[in-house]
Amino acid sequence: MTKTRAMNLAAFCLFAAFALLPAPAAAAPEIGPLSVAKVLELFDTLDSDPESGKLLFAYLSGIGETAGILIGMAGQYGASLTCQQALTLDGDTVQSALRRSGGAPEERSATPVIVEDMFRRALCR
Repeated sequence: MTKTRAMNLAAFCLFAAFALLPAPAAAAPEIGPLSVAKVLELFDTLDSDPESGKLLFAYLSGIGETAGILIGMAGQYGASLTCQQALTLDGDTVQSALRRSGGAPEERSATPVIVEDMFRRALCR
């Protein structure tokens, strides 16, 4: 393995590791990351607020697409990341993962919880 390839692999692995770490859900000026509590609230208001469904669809679609892209790109950087099953997301599995996540739901970012659960269920290594 060349030095450049090894550095690219290390950088990719470092990025992936930080992306999966539980991070505080500090709000950005416009949108900010969605906390576990906020995503669960969106699920709870699906029947009464049509905008909740639109936001959840966009948010979960973005997570699924990005996770798939990262797995696909891993090989380009010398990483070996494979999944034995397809990555999947649905409302029930997302809610279950968020409810099991522990910690302070108002402060914990939902995205790493969802991605970690998705990778775990797909048996990614």
